Amino acid sequence: TCYRELGLTDLAIETLNKLIDKYPYQPNIWKVLGECYFDDQQYDKCIEACDFALATDEDYHPAILLKALAFRQLGNPDKAISYAYRAYELGGMPFLGFCYFEMSACYDSMQWEKAVSVFCKTMKYTFENNIGPENNYVCVISTLAALSFLHLQKWDDAFKIAQLLIQEYPDSPELYLVMAVVKMQQGKKKEANKYWKQLYQCETLSIDLLREAHDLCIEFDHFDESYFVLQKMHEMEPENQLVNLQLLMHCVMFDKKELLEELLSSGAIKVSKEQLEKLVNLLKDKDSDPSQLGK
Repeated sequence: TCYRELGLTDLAIETLNKLIDKYPYQPNIWKVLGECYFDDQQYDKCIEACDFALATDEDYHPAILLKALAFRQLGNPDKAISYAYRAYELGGMPFLGFCYFEMSACYDSMQWEKAVSVFCKTMKYTFENNIGPENNYVCVISTLAALSFLHLQKWDDAFKIAQLLIQEYPDSPELYLVMAVVKMQQGKKKEANKYWKQLYQCETLSIDLLREAHDLCIEFDHFDESYFVLQKMHEMEPENQLVNLQLLMHCVMFDKKELLEELLSSGAIKVSKEQLEKLVNLLKDKDSDPSQLGK
């Protein structure tokens, strides 16, 4: 465990395997080995270690929950949710904890309708148990529900949830994102700009959230705002080559020659001579397909 906390995963795995040779029927040792594999993104080996733990104790819920997390990382939400529910049944997590896991798995796999059904189930439980939006599980589940409603283009539902939550969580960039996108879809640019400004001022703003904001802008054809989001991402991580490439593509697609020259001359984006010639040709030929840039 100490080796793992120090980031010495290989040494931790070696030590745990030696322990397992002496104590092969201790599920907690197998579980910790699974955690090491999980940290190392070896999710199949993590599941295998969990299976050995469960062979010694089929109701050992820490291993069941870890197995659920591994299946989620492998992109198998159905199995992940199934094992998470089993962990919940055995007392490994509270009901709202399971709802959070299920909601996250559905959202990550873009199952928007299922995510909304989890939200409805959660709201029923919170109403029956007098639990308010100040609960962290409820907050995250509701936020993901608002984003799911966005993808389903149910603007009023998305906005109502975000508007309710923002009173309790005024520094949540996800909620401002929801409200900004809704107002853009409704053609209310002034109101949308107000929410974008508040989003950019949030202390908890992250590059991952901005990436989702950019994707939403592209999804709903708000290309001007997608450019401002990319600029903010570039400001936060000027050496991020993926962000810089997206900026480059935006310049090509929308014929922003001055910005393109600025990016190239600054050295922020490293492209070969052949790639540069391809960019120039794309700019000259307005009938060409900008999507070819990424090939």
